[in-house]
Amino acid sequence: MFIIAGHETSSTLCYWVLYALGKYPHVQEKVLQDIEKHAHPDKDQIDDLETVEKMEYFLAFVNECLRLFSPAGMLFRYNDKKEIWNGAVIPKKTRIILPLFLLHRHPTYWDQPDELGNFKPHPFSFIPFSGGGRNCVGERFARIEANLILVNLIKKFKIKLAPSIEEAKLEYRSSLTVKSKPKVRICVESRNS
Repeated sequence: MFIIAGHETSSTLCYWVLYALGKYPHVQEKVLQDIEKHAHPDKDQIDDLETVEKMEYFLAFVNECLRLFSPAGMLFRYNDKKEIWNGAVIPKKTRIILPLFLLHRHPTYWDQPDELGNFKPHPFSFIPFSGGGRNCVGERFARIEANLILVNLIKKFKIKLAPSIEEAKLEYRSSLTVKSKPKVRICVESRNS
C-alpha cells in the first residue's frame, strides 16, 4: 500500500503542476528561468537532489500547487479525548475530517485563496501531507520523485493546456487522490525546436 500511495500522490502532484504550468504561462516562464539558472550546462538531465533544492522559485511554485491542488482531498483523524470546540462537545474517538481543499483556500490564512501566488505557507494551514506526529512518512519520497520528474519535463518541454480544457471550469473529484472533471489534458512542445 505504501508504494502505491507514494506513487499515486507523486503522479497526482505532477498532474496538477502540469495543469498550473499550462494555465499560467507567465509563471511557467519564471519556473523555467529558475531551473535553467541552476541546471548544469553540460548535462542534459537534472538527476541530483542538491541542484533541485537550490531552485527556490520552482520549489515555492510546487508548494503553491500542493496548496491549491493537494493530492489528498481530506485527512481523517480520531480524537483521543473529549474536546469542546466553539461550545460543541466532541466525544472521544469521534472521526474528524480535515478538508484540505477548504483549509488551503481559507481567506483567514491566504491573501488570495483561489489564486496562484501565495508562495509563503502559513503553519498548519498548509498541510498537504498532514502535519505534526501524523505527518505522511512518504512526503519526502513523493516530493523528490515529483520534483525530479517535473524539472526535467519543464526544462525540455513547453506545457500548454489542450484547447478542450483552456476555458473549462474544473470540478474537483476526490477518491484516493484529487483529480478533475473534465480530466486535465495538456499539449507539449519541445523547447529545442
